[in-house]
Amino acid sequence: MNSEKKALTDKPIAIILFLVGVMIYYMSLSVPSSSYDSFLSTATTLPRIIAAGLMLFSVVLFIQSIKRDRKSKKNISGILEQLKGDIAVYILFASALIYVFLFKKLGYISSTLLFTLAACFLLGRKTIRWYILIIFALSISIGSYLFFNYLLDVSLPSGILI
Repeated sequence: MNSEKKALTDKPIAIILFLVGVMIYYMSLSVPSSSYDSFLSTATTLPRIIAAGLMLFSVVLFIQSIKRDRKSKKNISGILEQLKGDIAVYILFASALIYVFLFKKLGYISSTLLFTLAACFLLGRKTIRWYILIIFALSISIGSYLFFNYLLDVSLPSGILI
């Protein structure tokens, strides 16, 4: 991918990253405060720093993208073709957001299995057979569940299957 085509995809990515930063900051507002919190060492300090940095750098990325587009005005008309070529990336990003929101409802194994299947299908396309995708997704979700639950003694959300 050359830099001219990259400039076309930087704008939507910058906007999405800015919105993710806003969402992280908004979610940090609901974190309860503790009596042990001091001035800069609260539970909300790190998420707010990450959100502010993400929003700041996404604005910088958006401005740099605009500057690159002004230099190469002839490639701006190809933005729809560029977005159609990168549709798998946007679908994978959307499926990651769905995975986060359905994590507690479906449980770890079910949601991880569905997300891994979707990611493998999108990234592997037609080069990997469907039964290999299912075996891979099952081994990832069950293997990581066993690793976290029994070796690290971390309880994961239970849902439909476990």
